[in-house]
Amino acid sequence: MATAHLQAILACLTCSGDTEPKATTYPNEKAALLSAHDARPAAEIAEEVVATLVHTSLAGPALRMKLDSIVGVYGWRENIAKWVLEKLTRALDCTDDAREKLGPVLNDAYHKARDGCNWYDTGTVTGTVQ
Repeated sequence: MATAHLQAILACLTCSGDTEPKATTYPNEKAALLSAHDARPAAEIAEEVVATLVHTSLAGPALRMKLDSIVGVYGWRENIAKWVLEKLTRALDCTDDAREKLGPVLNDAYHKARDGCNWYDTGTVTGTVQ
């Protein structure tokens, strides 16, 4: 569930209708080359992803490449997606003045999502984001 939400957010941020990258990758080909010492904690990865989203001016494929490089060779796992959603929620759950200091890409995505539904005024989601 968290992965699906994160993919929907990334699709909005990268300005594409697709939630999957265009290039086909086969992560199992290199599984033997991966070692446990390369792994980073999900919380650390999520913190870096959210910091990038909050401050970046990158969009589209460039943003996707940057986020994929942060996540690394192990890819977007469920626990990383959960941490990113939690941290992104906290980053967006602030006053309007603080929200205006977000990077241009995240600020634009936030306003598109808010304008796509009327949860902002009522506190409940009743619309859809396209």
